[in-house]
Amino acid sequence: MPKSDFIPDAVIAEVRARADIAQIIGETVTLKRVGTRLVGLCPFHKDMQPSFYVNPDRGAFKCFGCGIGGDVFRFLMETQRLAFPEAVRFLAERLNIEIPAAGGPSRPRGYRERLFAINDAALAFYREMLAHPEIGKAAREYLRQRDCPRSMMETFEIGYAPDGWERLVQHLQKRALSLQDALAVGVIAQREQGEGYYDRYRNRLVFPVRNPAGKVVAFSARLLAGDGPKYINSPESDIFSKSRTFFGIHLATKAISQRDQVLICEGNFDVVSLHQFGFTNAVAALGTAFTENHAALLERYTKNVVFVFDGDAAGQKAMARLIDIYLPREFQPRAVVLPPSEDPDSFLKKNGADAMKDRIEKAPPLLDFVIDGYFRQSGPGEDGLVRAMNAACALAARITNPIQRGLLAKTLSARARLPEETIRQQIDRARRGRHAPAVSPVKTVARQLPSSEWTILATLLHFPGVRGGFDPENLLLALPDGFLRTLGERLLEAPADQSALGSETLMRAEDPDELRNLAGDLLMTAPPCEAKVASQMIRDALQDRERRKLQEEIDALSQELEQARTTGNQARIDDLERRIFALRKTLKMIRF
Repeated sequence: MPKSDFIPDAVIAEVRARADIAQIIGETVTLKRVGTRLVGLCPFHKDMQPSFYVNPDRGAFKCFGCGIGGDVFRFLMETQRLAFPEAVRFLAERLNIEIPAAGGPSRPRGYRERLFAINDAALAFYREMLAHPEIGKAAREYLRQRDCPRSMMETFEIGYAPDGWERLVQHLQKRALSLQDALAVGVIAQREQGEGYYDRYRNRLVFPVRNPAGKVVAFSARLLAGDGPKYINSPESDIFSKSRTFFGIHLATKAISQRDQVLICEGNFDVVSLHQFGFTNAVAALGTAFTENHAALLERYTKNVVFVFDGDAAGQKAMARLIDIYLPREFQPRAVVLPPSEDPDSFLKKNGADAMKDRIEKAPPLLDFVIDGYFRQSGPGEDGLVRAMNAACALAARITNPIQRGLLAKTLSARARLPEETIRQQIDRARRGRHAPAVSPVKTVARQLPSSEWTILATLLHFPGVRGGFDPENLLLALPDGFLRTLGERLLEAPADQSALGSETLMRAEDPDELRNLAGDLLMTAPPCEAKVASQMIRDALQDRERRKLQEEIDALSQELEQARTTGNQARIDDLERRIFALRKTLKMIRF
C-alpha cells in the first residue's frame, strides 16, 4: 500500500463502528426489514427476487444470488468503484472523523472538506465567467467553433478563467475562503517576488475533474490564445493524484458497467465529443502518461479496455508504449487506429458515430498493434524482416503465459513464412537472455464450505466464550482450508467476553475478494444452535471432521490396494490391508 494510503487500524475500526451500514446501503438499495435483517434487490446483478441481505448488528451484507458479501467498506468499493483507503476516507469525511496524514504534518479536522469547498467555489466562478455576456464571449465563440453544444458544456460543467491576475483571488476573499486552502489545491499560486497570490489559470477554458463519488478534486485548463502550455492541470494535493484520476470518470461509470467496456483517449475534448456522439463510456488520463495505477484502477470497472489515441505519430507511439504496462497483465486491451491527421474529436465530427463504432469493433489487440508497428517501421527487404522479427520475438519472450507465447509464435511463423520451430527457438533464446522475473496473473480459487468446518466457525462467531473449553490448536487443525483457517484464527484472537462478533473481527483492508465474500457468508449466518448446546455443537463438528478425515484416508488406501492386487505385490497388499483395518477400527470407536 502506498505510504499516502496508509490509515491507522484504530481509525479504520472507528469508521467501521460509527458507520450505519443500513443507512449507507439504503441510499442505493430499497431495503425492507425481515426479522433482524434487511432485504432488497441486489445492486450487483439483475435480481428479480430479493436476494440481498443486510445484517446491521454485524455490519455485514450478503447477496445469496451472486455471492458477493462484506462490510460497509466493501459495499462502497463495489458501488462507488473505490479502493479500500478511498472507501475509508469517503466514510471518514462523511462522519467527520480525522485521518492523520502519513509521513507528514497532521491535518486539522475538516481539512479535506475545506479543499473541496474551495474547488466548488472556483468552479462556480469559472462557470459564471463563461456565462458573462462580455467576459465569456471569446470562450463561448471558441466552443462554438469546435461544435461543442450547450448540452455538453452543461454536462461537463465547462467554465472560463478570464485574463487577469487576481479575479479568482478576489472572488475567494469576498467569500471569506482561505487563500492557503486555495493554494493547496492549486487554483491560485504564490507570487515569486513580494507577498500575495495570483490566479493560476488565465484566459483558459476550465474543465472540472471529479472523482467517482462526484467531488471536484482538480481542474484541467486549456489555453485559448497567447503563449503558454496548451493544458495546465491542478498540482497534486491531499484530494488529487494524477496517476489515479481520469477525466470524465464520474460521468462514465454507469455506461462502463452496462457496456462492460471503457474507451481511453488523450484529450478533454476527445472525451466530450465521444460522449456527445453516444460513447458515454469514454474517459481520459489526466496530465500524465498512462500508468500502471491507471490500468489497475480501470480493472475495478471492466477488463475490456479500448485505447482511442490520436492518429498522429505521437499518439501512435504513446499507444505502443502501453505494451510495457499490459504485457504482464492477464487482460490485453485493444487499440483503435485513426487516420494520421485525426484525433477522436475531429474524426467523429467528420465521419460520425457509426464510423467510430466500426473502428472500435475492428480494433486489434494491443499486442498485434505493436507488432504491426515493428513491421511498418523496420524497412523493406530481408534486413527489414529480420529487424521486425527480432523485435517481435523479444516482445514474445516477455509474455509469461506459455499459451499466449505459443500462439504468437504461430502467428509470427505465418507472417514471416518461416518454420514455427525457428520462431520458437528465437523466442527461447530471447527468454534466456532476460533477467526480469516473470509476472503471472493471479487466479481466484473457488472455495468449498464443508458443513463441519462451517459449523465450527459459525458457533465461534455467535458464541465467542465457548472456545474456552477447547484447545485452540485442535480447532485450527479442523480448519485446513487457507481462508477458513484465516477466519478461525481471527475468531480465536478476538475478545472472548463479547456476546457476538462482527465485521471488525473478520475483515482486513488487505483481504482478497474471495476472503471478503467468505467472511460475508459467515456474518450472515444465523446461530447454528442455542447457547446452552454450543459446546456440544463444536464437539460434534470436530468428530464429524475426524470421521471424514479417516474415511478419506481409507478411500485413498483402498485405491492403492486395488492397484497392488493387479500387480500381485503380496507384501504391499498385506501392509495396506493392515492399515485399512486399523483405520476402520478407529473410525468405529468415534461416537456417532
